Amino acid sequence: MVLAQVPGAETPQARYEAGLQALASEPLLKAAREADTAIVNVHVLTMTSASVLPAQTVLVRQGKIAAIGPADRLSPHAEMRIVDGQGGYLLPGLADMHVHSNGNPMSLLLFLANGVTTVRQMSGRPEYLQWARRAAAGEILAPDLYSTGPILGEERGAAEATAAQSDIAARVRAQYKAGYRAIKPYTFLTAQAYRNAVAAARQRRMYIVGHVPYSVGTAGVIEAGQDEIAHVHSFHQDYFRGFDPAHVFREYEVDDAFGERVTPQLLRAGIAVTTTLIVDQALADAHDIETYVSRPEMVYETPGAAAFMRSPEWTFDNLWQKGYLTRVYLPHLFRLTHDLQRGGVSLVLGTDSGVTGVVYGFSAHQELKLLVEAGLSPYEALLTGTRNAAAAVRSRDWGTIERGRRADLLLVRDNPLEHIGNTRHILGVMKRGHWLDRAELDRLLAQVREAYQ
Repeated sequence: MVLAQVPGAETPQARYEAGLQALASEPLLKAAREADTAIVNVHVLTMTSASVLPAQTVLVRQGKIAAIGPADRLSPHAEMRIVDGQGGYLLPGLADMHVHSNGNPMSLLLFLANGVTTVRQMSGRPEYLQWARRAAAGEILAPDLYSTGPILGEERGAAEATAAQSDIAARVRAQYKAGYRAIKPYTFLTAQAYRNAVAAARQRRMYIVGHVPYSVGTAGVIEAGQDEIAHVHSFHQDYFRGFDPAHVFREYEVDDAFGERVTPQLLRAGIAVTTTLIVDQALADAHDIETYVSRPEMVYETPGAAAFMRSPEWTFDNLWQKGYLTRVYLPHLFRLTHDLQRGGVSLVLGTDSGVTGVVYGFSAHQELKLLVEAGLSPYEALLTGTRNAAAAVRSRDWGTIERGRRADLLLVRDNPLEHIGNTRHILGVMKRGHWLDRAELDRLLAQVREAYQ
């Protein structure tokens, strides 16, 4: 793919967007048939507790966990393939519950190569529903996918918003008919449109995960019973003192008592919160643009991204001054995240990957690191991307290592409970019983690099 030859791709942003469009035609990778497998010589972090089961054998049959037991008591069956765990640590595959694949099928390989075995797309497209069906059927090598419908209330102009939101209930009904089972309310919904959208979704038992609309605020979202808030920073209109929606990126004072006030309210309402701290950290990191675009994972960013990010067209790095971000904004978000965790609110790992510079798959490990920096223990951080994530989509099929659960597994060299960065040292990944060793994961990464060239 040579972007300079794409018609209309004259500016860095246009070339970047042309690259995204070209990638949409990349074929999905067919899945190999899974084999019954015994993973031996492994320590198991089940995520049902913070303890590690030492020296275990895990048996997988027909894509599901069939048995877990001490290696000296549980023997593989004769016909099983043997995977040597190399004395590593086995945990459930990770979930990134806030992604934007932008129609790029290479994102699916990047997720798997990083041990992310489940994702939730947060701006629905018809192809995501197709990907989800084919992944669930074992036809393609991909994470399991969930998806909201197309975003509701993204329109900023008053006339545009009035026209688009006049019959929002009909849009929700259409999304349900198309196959979506979750909606995403956005920042600019009017109060009446928000209530109508929630009511239409509730009638169909659709999950509601989205922003806090300016028209209703946190109190209105709690009253409506929204299931999940899409970012920790979605509460900004209520923790910024004197917030003016017309000037979102003014350098406001923050109300550090907000977390203590809102946590019991969210807990009583049963509302979960997606984290996405990495996209906020990126606001500060991107001020040093050459260092930012030189990160090793940027070789897996969409073609043309680095040039776009260096250009004046990319404004992500000048929304707030770096001093304000590092002195005021990020410390507040970290405190708020810790308040939510300490108060019992269910935190769900999400990264907003697909935002330029937030690279699919790699960002999940970066988010875990930020959560620990915010004050969570490594176990609590891992819960956000395993058990809590499964609970957020009302699934009992994955998120822990237990008999009967889907065999979505991540094998790492060292104990992630001792250092959260150990999740990056991946020895292998299992997706629905299909084992991908380190060599196969490297081949997936090479396939992405080839497509991007």
